[in-house]
Amino acid sequence: LVVSPEGPYRSPAEALAAAAPGDTVEVRGGAYTGHLVVAVPVRLVGVDWPVLDGGGQGSVLTLKAPRVEVTGFLIRSTGQNLSTEDAAITVTGPGAYIHHNRIEEALFGVYLRKAHHSRVIANEITGLDEDLGLRGDAIRIWYSPVCQVEGNRVEGGRDVIIWFSDQVVLRRNQITGSRYGLHFMWSGDGLVEENRLDENSVGIFVMYS
Repeated sequence: LVVSPEGPYRSPAEALAAAAPGDTVEVRGGAYTGHLVVAVPVRLVGVDWPVLDGGGQGSVLTLKAPRVEVTGFLIRSTGQNLSTEDAAITVTGPGAYIHHNRIEEALFGVYLRKAHHSRVIANEITGLDEDLGLRGDAIRIWYSPVCQVEGNRVEGGRDVIIWFSDQVVLRRNQITGSRYGLHFMWSGDGLVEENRLDENSVGIFVMYS
């Protein structure tokens, strides 16, 4: 299902409404309004860096279905409400594969919420230009065991946080200018190797893990 300014689908929302499980939604160039909800397991593929823009309100992309893949997008401009945890990508289904995206001006970057066996690979994530106390987490893994976080570049977030999530692998990530580079709570049997943590208030913080 091809999305472009010329059609056949003019917006990702139109294509997602027509998609069946296992389909690929290919979005070609252009800028599109965010606030998308993916309710069926599809591949969401960007070509020539299409933009999903949240307009400074709420979350931009929410993956509710299992086994959704998202790659090749510039996702930007979330809301700034910490109580509603506005995020560039929120995942509530298992087995997501989020890779090779650029995320900018995001309160929370990638938020895995009860999304076990997901992968967050080779994304570039930049937080909001705010004081540390007003930022959200660049990557948040919450009640999501057996996830893989590799090769991401993170700048200006609050934490990369792993809570209540056993057996998480964090490998070859670069995390700069944050509060806690990596923040573990109640999360055992993790593997952390070959990461670079620069100019954070704390490198790695491990509690009850």
